[in-house]
Amino acid sequence: MNKKLIGFLLGILLALSSMAQDWPSNLLFTDSVYSEQLKTVQLGRKGEKFGDPVIRFQTNETLTLAFDELKPSVSTFQWALVYCNADWSPSDLFPNQFYQGLQDEFINQYQRSFSTRQPYVHYQADIPGKNNQFLLPGNYLLYVYRDGTKSDIVISKRFMVYHPIFSVKPILRRTTQAGMVHYKQAIDLDVNTGPEEVLNPFDQIKIVIRQNSRWDNASTSLKPLYVRDRLLTYQYEGDNVFDGSNEFRRFDIRTTRFKPERVADIGLDSLLIFKLLEDQDRSYLRYSLDQDVNGRCFIGQLDGAQNPDTDADYAWVEFTLNFPDRTAEGDFFVFGELSNWNTHPANKLLYDPLRKRYFGKLLLKQGLYNYLYAFKKNNSSQLETIITEGAHEQTENNYEVFVYYQDLKNPRADRLVGYSKINSLNNSQNRN
Repeated sequence: MNKKLIGFLLGILLALSSMAQDWPSNLLFTDSVYSEQLKTVQLGRKGEKFGDPVIRFQTNETLTLAFDELKPSVSTFQWALVYCNADWSPSDLFPNQFYQGLQDEFINQYQRSFSTRQPYVHYQADIPGKNNQFLLPGNYLLYVYRDGTKSDIVISKRFMVYHPIFSVKPILRRTTQAGMVHYKQAIDLDVNTGPEEVLNPFDQIKIVIRQNSRWDNASTSLKPLYVRDRLLTYQYEGDNVFDGSNEFRRFDIRTTRFKPERVADIGLDSLLIFKLLEDQDRSYLRYSLDQDVNGRCFIGQLDGAQNPDTDADYAWVEFTLNFPDRTAEGDFFVFGELSNWNTHPANKLLYDPLRKRYFGKLLLKQGLYNYLYAFKKNNSSQLETIITEGAHEQTENNYEVFVYYQDLKNPRADRLVGYSKINSLNNSQNRN
């Protein structure tokens, strides 16, 4: 092979490598906040109060990213995307194969806080950017970085774009597992592949089910039990069974004019301090129906605020869990959207042996919040809520079903071709 041809081929390889997806080595492919200065990070469908980070392919639906930086001056932030496989590992697609438009867009929408004890700047961005579009349905990881330095990551958030080629019919039922009837909820599925002739549904189709926006307990290993023509039936007593858990606890810190719901006392240091009423262990209590928003939070302020994005203040919220017996097997965490659905040192509870209670505090923006107490065993990534919250088959929960398809035309992409959301209280289904 002559030198000119070798040089030509090397040039092509270099050009292709420069076009491939590129991401910082410190990027986590999870919902994460990397800086203590960044707070109240939310990503959801634009215009919806509790919109999920799920939008429909080839429509005008968009996502809104919002967050605060706790300082008075404005910073320079940019966002970029990584296309991911069904298991949230990065794919090997080129950016121009999944996104039309410029990446590394600047976040130019921002407002400074107004008359707050804690100064901050509120940032907002619409995804995709103006005149841009997604070219493939599937899993996307959005990450935000500071000052043009991609390794200076401050946020990573997952979102999904679905193309409803497959129809998805989830059915919630009682489990038949021995001794678990009163504690568990099971999700059965019928998936119709419609116009697609799937040659190997056991390998080409992947099912993911998640409960109340959580990834830590998501079901990811289901295979069809029956295959009849183009109808796949998933009906098991295994990975499709979830703890019913309990209705979320809640508190309201939107006002200081009176003690709002679940607030025992309001104090003031350099910032507001809301001390919550003591929480009891609910593991031994009977189920009681209570309206919640399944772990989400709603930012708001009732003391004359015109714009809660910039008028709501930050405050310390103090938690007390009445759980007298300390366990050395792991730690308790305040858990929900208020913790970004993660466990970090900031939302870990500490045990006081004199008062025989667990205590913790979080810096939160004024609003309405849902939460649970989650237990994480030492050297384990799994979370348990049954220890403090109990588990009940009557609990109202939301379930989302994601159906991924790897066809012969796009063998390098796990396309999201089916999506459905179901509520356990009434078995109602939407967005499919």
